[in-house]
Amino acid sequence: MRGFIFAAAAPLMAFAVAALISAAAPAFAQSGADASHRPAPCNSANPCASVFMENGLYGVRNAAGEVTIAPRFQRAEQAASRIPGAHGLILTYDENGRMGFVGRDGREIAPPRFSAPSAGRGAIFVSVAGAQNSSCAFDMLGRQILPCEFTSIFSSDRGFMAMRNGAQVWFDRTGARLPQAAPAPAQQSAARAAPPAPAYNRARALADTRNWDDALNAVLNGAPEDQAYVLVAIYRVAAPSDTRYWPMLGVLSNNRSIFDSARRGATPEQQRQIAALQTNFNNYEIRRDRDYGPAQSSGRTINARTVGECHSGGGSVSVMGYCRY
Repeated sequence: MRGFIFAAAAPLMAFAVAALISAAAPAFAQSGADASHRPAPCNSANPCASVFMENGLYGVRNAAGEVTIAPRFQRAEQAASRIPGAHGLILTYDENGRMGFVGRDGREIAPPRFSAPSAGRGAIFVSVAGAQNSSCAFDMLGRQILPCEFTSIFSSDRGFMAMRNGAQVWFDRTGARLPQAAPAPAQQSAARAAPPAPAYNRARALADTRNWDDALNAVLNGAPEDQAYVLVAIYRVAAPSDTRYWPMLGVLSNNRSIFDSARRGATPEQQRQIAALQTNFNNYEIRRDRDYGPAQSSGRTINARTVGECHSGGGSVSVMGYCRY
């Protein structure tokens, strides 16, 4: 199984008050924000900030190796691993799974307060975690294009179509308001077909903080869209070194039907990833049953390499693959 460039104080203050902008206010965009801009990949010619871990918490260093943010995050990662093209942007997470942004210069743009991001045509869409009508858009450098005041936002050939108070509002890729001319029929059809972004909930927060078994248990009887979100997160980033990785396999062993139910709420790409996860999981179970004992020690276990060694040592193999006394 597998930034943001901070140019002046004013944009940061605008970011902090974005959620307070009223629906009647004019279109908001930070200076230079443009969803058509594509930042250069991080390399020696275009250095970026990096993530480091210390005492179980994550911090950020700039390209010169200087600590710009002391370790205080529960998790941090390069955004490009989730959002193609977001080179240099860093996503940070707090203990509740809320997400924040750090720029490629290592400076914090926003503390964790957002839901997990989604991307579309050069933009990053997020919403304020736990708040309604709080969807907003950023470009790949982290400059805010649209304020956090919409029910949902979708990419279009014109730029963006946002929903507010049940009405469509159109913007270009810089966040400038467009005339409310009727969009082309194909665009109208796409807007009607695009589902609103699912609410960010506890299960998704647990998945984003790598609490894999708890996230699965939280969605066993939940919406298929949430089940798909959790399974895709496991497929993309779960690793055997995660504390909750092995308990997660036990939950899957006892609830195999979640693969089928999750597909009902998955996009075509998510369906492909869920199928790949199921194949990996099935292969794991076959190998475990045929050949292998524990890969790790936990509690009263025997360090056996195979099931035979486990049995000869007086142990029995648990559902997690441990050889226990």
